[in-house]
Amino acid sequence: MSDTNTNDNDLISDLPGSFTGDNPGPATFPRTPPGSTVPNISDIHSTPLKVAVASQCATPHLKAYRMEIAEEIAKYFSSTSIDSWLNLWLPGKDLDLDNLPEEFSNKKFHFQDLILESKEEDSIKNEGQLYPKLCEVIQNIFDLAHHEKRTRPRLVIEDTSGWKEHSSIDNLPDGSVYLESDQEAYRLTMDELKTAQGSAERKPFLARTAFSKSLMPLEIKFDPSAEAFKVNKKGEIILPDSATSIQTRGQLFEYCMTIFGRQPRQHLFALHICRNMATLVVMDRVSVSATIPFDYVKEPLKLLTFFYRLALSDSSALGLDPTMTLASDADKAVLADFLPVVDRSKELEGDDVLIHEAFSDSRTNGALSIWPVYKVTVTSKEEDNTISTSNFLISKPRTSIPSLYGRGNKGYIAFDLEKHDFVFLKDSWRADSPDIHSEVEVYKKMQEAGLTQDDCVATMRCGGDVPIDGGSAMQRTRSQKLLKKRALGRIHCRLVLNEIAHHMSNYDNSRQMVFIIQCAFYGHKQVWTKVGILHGDVSDNNIMVVYRGDSIGGILIDWDLCKHRDDLEEKKVRNGNRSGTWPFISALRLQYPKKSLELSDDIESFIHVITWHALCYHKHSLSSVPQELALRVHSWFLNVQRDVDGLYYGCLAKFENIVGGHPGFELLDDSIFNQLIQDLYRLAQEHYKATDLDDFKKFRPALPELDETAKVRVKKVSRSDVQKIPSSDDEDDYESNTTYVPPADQPKPVSTLEDHKRLGRIFSRYVSQLGEWKGTAKVNNQFRRLPNVNFTNEQGVVIGTNVSKTKASSGS
Repeated sequence: MSDTNTNDNDLISDLPGSFTGDNPGPATFPRTPPGSTVPNISDIHSTPLKVAVASQCATPHLKAYRMEIAEEIAKYFSSTSIDSWLNLWLPGKDLDLDNLPEEFSNKKFHFQDLILESKEEDSIKNEGQLYPKLCEVIQNIFDLAHHEKRTRPRLVIEDTSGWKEHSSIDNLPDGSVYLESDQEAYRLTMDELKTAQGSAERKPFLARTAFSKSLMPLEIKFDPSAEAFKVNKKGEIILPDSATSIQTRGQLFEYCMTIFGRQPRQHLFALHICRNMATLVVMDRVSVSATIPFDYVKEPLKLLTFFYRLALSDSSALGLDPTMTLASDADKAVLADFLPVVDRSKELEGDDVLIHEAFSDSRTNGALSIWPVYKVTVTSKEEDNTISTSNFLISKPRTSIPSLYGRGNKGYIAFDLEKHDFVFLKDSWRADSPDIHSEVEVYKKMQEAGLTQDDCVATMRCGGDVPIDGGSAMQRTRSQKLLKKRALGRIHCRLVLNEIAHHMSNYDNSRQMVFIIQCAFYGHKQVWTKVGILHGDVSDNNIMVVYRGDSIGGILIDWDLCKHRDDLEEKKVRNGNRSGTWPFISALRLQYPKKSLELSDDIESFIHVITWHALCYHKHSLSSVPQELALRVHSWFLNVQRDVDGLYYGCLAKFENIVGGHPGFELLDDSIFNQLIQDLYRLAQEHYKATDLDDFKKFRPALPELDETAKVRVKKVSRSDVQKIPSSDDEDDYESNTTYVPPADQPKPVSTLEDHKRLGRIFSRYVSQLGEWKGTAKVNNQFRRLPNVNFTNEQGVVIGTNVSKTKASSGS
């Protein structure tokens, strides 16, 4: 390919051009996107902020992390009676303990021997003593169900509180339910059993935690102060707000979040027990649904009926995804023939790096792999409305959102079993609404418009919604039916792209980075002008690097938050229904949360992506003052506040930078890159000058009334007071009713971001400076080593945190 050329009228027409050079080294695991459109920061109250710098910490403390999980769960939580809960989530046969088979007549199906309140010698004194007694009864139920229906696999309940899985994760559920057939992954060796601590009563149930195989986790507490759920006097469930109770909820849901990340899941059951009280919960991609806590000692049938029905359930009712199953040995043998050969004398390059990383754990650890190889079926609807299926092999996800709610995006390097090549497979849960367009639909429109890789867009191989079990019914969430507030359900969907893309941070130098963003910008223009679709979430996680031999380019992915031109023109995009990745949303939309998305907002986001990477990976005037950098990054990109209507807004400093036409820092050792960023801010400044901000007043956040105690009484200014002020000799002689009028020759501001032309010209002009701009090399991630900055109110309570807890804290 030829070098990129400057085109004064528009973007260059032959992108991606031949920006060649040394390929980046092995890619690091991409930074995971946030679980919501707002950073994980506590709500900022209206009281004045004080700033304190704490000790450096690269990752949040485990307890703080669990507190955040518990707080997030509380926002999407519902409860109902256990009878209603079972009818919705696990309908089926009732347990009949009066007519047991003879071989089960001597088995225990009750908890009457649990002495919890007595001070007698044989009373239970800690949660460890509860484990074997619970396991014994639950296992009896599993065995009874298996006896009645041999076609169902046997379930087992294990005490997993003391043995972590073969990974670096230290999460240890007190109990786990497994398929007996998966015992190779969770069973302990004879030597491990000999050295295991615990009573003789516990040892038969001791096993290893294996999140990739767990059917449900159990969290058991003995201390009443640690109870995660309680019942009030009205018989309603409440979420205790003590630190220990919040920790317990966070602990339970952290296990669930890990299982969601490891397994193909529609929903997941979990159990919390505190002394004699039990609470069953289930979660899908919309919310958590719980039973009202009940006394399982007095009413054992409620708990036992759940486990009885669970053991009789098929994989779909268990919450598993029947369209994703463990790969056969034959399929794995085919895969092995096409995996890159690892040679210690030569490093892997390009796509081979990602392919190796995706399947290395399953090849090395076999049955003990925490990332087993799955066979995935992707269903597509063809142009003639016929249904086709394609099969792929996947293992470790390339990207994954650590959240129980929302789209739950997972990205995999996948092997096509028919075409024998590697592709990218995206698994997600899209909003279940006819007014929201699916990403598969977007890619089909791109294909119909004739867009290809040369247009800097990814191309679709296949995709569609996921059926429950090969039928016409699709996998849908159900928990929204129990929420008091209306919430959209979600549909499971898959998308397969021909391109394997690398994370944005895998560039070598500043010029290469700008070229990658230029390519993505060109793809954005092509989709908008030829298809009429606006991306809606331009961010560093959605601009990806692609390799073509020795050439490098960029593409824009993740179109599932896109908006169609018709929707924008017909005002179907609801005010306040803002989407995007917080640090890269336009300053106008952050200041005016009710403002609808426009083309200029997307275009401005490209400027913020460049600024973010300049601050993170290149030397600048704030590099030597990390405390100041932490404060600036927070105020420019991460500051979040909430108005009285619950809408988020923030980052006033970002808005002020654009109005002032300056990014707020200077780059060192790269004058051309520095000049580029200055020009980008002047371009955005001109657009804001041409914007009637008075017209945006209706989009302002709703702010609370000023407290009476904060109001200051002032004396009225009288004419005599004014006359006391001496006049300036150089004052203009204005009439008393004269208003300021700008000079007639002052040029009228231009809406510079209303289309792609002006920013496209800037990109072309700078990237084409081959002789002058070599580009400075990228430095290590400067955000990762920033000190923690705690934002406190007047009482000293921490109400916000710094950049080191955001997604910028990982990466290369």
